[in-house]
Amino acid sequence: SACFPRHRPGDHSNRPREGEGKGIKIFSRERRRRLICEPSQQQPPAREAAMAEIDLVNRDPNGINGSIQVKFEDVLAEPDGAHSMDCVWSNSYKCYTCGLSLSYKIATLLCGIFIALHWGCTFGCLAFNQIWYVTPNCKLFEIQMSCFKRFFTTMMECCLGPCCATCGMFFSNVTVTNNSASLLPFVRKGRRLKQWRCSVLHKAIFYSQALRRNSGSAHLSSARVEAGSGLAAMEPRRQLAQFALERGIRFRVRGSILAQEDTQKAMAAELDMVNRDPNGINQGLQVKFEDVLAEPDGAHSMDCVWSNSYKCYTCGLSLSYKIATLFCGIFIALHWGCTFGCVAFNEIWYMTPNCKLFELQMRCIKRFVTVMLECCFGPCCAACGMFFSNITVTNKSG
Repeated sequence: SACFPRHRPGDHSNRPREGEGKGIKIFSRERRRRLICEPSQQQPPAREAAMAEIDLVNRDPNGINGSIQVKFEDVLAEPDGAHSMDCVWSNSYKCYTCGLSLSYKIATLLCGIFIALHWGCTFGCLAFNQIWYVTPNCKLFEIQMSCFKRFFTTMMECCLGPCCATCGMFFSNVTVTNNSASLLPFVRKGRRLKQWRCSVLHKAIFYSQALRRNSGSAHLSSARVEAGSGLAAMEPRRQLAQFALERGIRFRVRGSILAQEDTQKAMAAELDMVNRDPNGINQGLQVKFEDVLAEPDGAHSMDCVWSNSYKCYTCGLSLSYKIATLFCGIFIALHWGCTFGCVAFNEIWYMTPNCKLFELQMRCIKRFVTVMLECCFGPCCAACGMFFSNITVTNKSG
C-alpha cells in the first residue's frame, strides 16, 4: 500500500504550491513518499561502537585474576559418603549463585565506575612518571656505568687475566685427538668458506680500485664483478655499497664507510607518530584496561557497569596522562635533551680518552705481571699439570 493516494481527477491538492521554483526547497510527492515509507539507513549508534571495543563475555583475556575461582563447585563440595538431600543441594546452589551475583553486581554498580576512574588516573600518572622520569634516569645510569665497566674490565684483565692463564697450565698436557671421518666434510667446508671469503675480498678490493679509476663515469662497464646481485643497473657508489652489504664486508673508499649512506637515510626519517617506542624501552609498562581490571568466570558485573567502567578507566588514563604531558612534557624533554647532551659531551671528550689512557697504562702493568707469574708460578703449574698428562680423549665416531 502506498503512503500517498494516487492522483484523482479534480484533485488540486497536489498542485505546485506558491513559492515553488523561486528558490524555496519543496520536495515532490515521490520524494516525500520515499522519506516516509522507506526505512532510513542509520549508522550504528555510538553505544554499539563502544561496546565493540570491549569483550563482555571474556572479561579476563590476560588471566590476571585466573586464580580467583569463586564458583559454587570451587567453594562447596560433598565427597562420597557425605551427601545431603538433593533439594537441599540444588537450593544451596541457587542461593549461593544468586547471593554471589547479587552482592557483586550491587557493589560494582555503586562503586565500580568510580574505582575504575580512580585507577585510570592513577595508572596515567604512573605511566607519566615511568616514561618521562624513571626510564631516562635508568638510561643515564647505564651510560655512566659503562665507563666504570671499562675501567673494571681493564683492571680484571690486567690483574686476574695472567693468574687465570697461568692456572690454565694445569691442563696444558691434556691431549684431545679426533679420528672421526665424519668431521672431514666440515673441515673441507671451512676451507671452502675461507677461500670464498678471500675471493670475495679480492673482488671487493678490485672493484674499489676500479671505482677510483672510473669515478667520473656513470656506469662501470670495465669493473663489473660477477656477484649475481644485479649490479650493472646501479650507480657506481651504490653498486659498491650493495656489494659490500650483501657479503658483510666493511672497507673504506675515499675515507668513508660504505654503510654511511644507509645511516644517513635512517637519520633523515621522520618522527613516527604511531609507534612511539620502536626500541621497546617501555615495553613492560602495560596499563591498558584488560591489564589492570579483569573479572573471572563466576564474578561478572552488569554489562552497563563493565562497559562504563572501561570508558571511565580509559578516559581517566588518557586525560591524566595527556594533561601531565601537556603541562610538563615539553619542559621535561628539553631538560633530558640538555642533560644527555652534557653527558654525551663528557663521555666523548673526557671519559673515553681517560679510559683509553688507563688501558694503555695498565697494559704495561699486565706485561710485568704476566712475566712474573710465568717465571714464578708457571713451572709449578706445569709440574702440577703432570697429574693429567696421561689423559687422552679420542673420538672414534664413524
